[in-house]
Amino acid sequence: MRVFICSLGNISMAIPIDLISHIILFNGKTEKAVDYNSENGNTYFSLPLFFNYPSEKIKHGIILKSSENSDAGEILKNKTILLTTEIEREIEIQDEKIFPVQKTLNHTQFSLLFKGLLFDSENQRMENIILVLNPDYFLLTYQGGTENDKNADC
Repeated sequence: MRVFICSLGNISMAIPIDLISHIILFNGKTEKAVDYNSENGNTYFSLPLFFNYPSEKIKHGIILKSSENSDAGEILKNKTILLTTEIEREIEIQDEKIFPVQKTLNHTQFSLLFKGLLFDSENQRMENIILVLNPDYFLLTYQGGTENDKNADC
């Protein structure tokens, strides 16, 4: 699976490329983990705020693919956009190297956010844990909700 890697504090996050429609530069400010813009119908998820890293600077917006078809002029309308730190690199992760999130976490929403974990190692020792994000969670969680639901803090 091809992914983009973004860092959040001490962890890295992998975002599957096959679920991404577009990437935009983001230079605005965000004060909420989840923000719904009623003017354009977009729902913005600030990943640094969502995962409690408020000091991380947001540099990119990742527009997720939706089931709705839109023409090129409608790129920034009615979309789900993940706001994240700088996209550091693109890598290929073999599926067999991704471990599922532990079953003990299944009763929490945390387990729904990730497809799995990857232990990125060099010279047979653990260097970094990469969380493989589940973009479907963001697409499905707020789809069809009310504006109050979309403005709720997580």
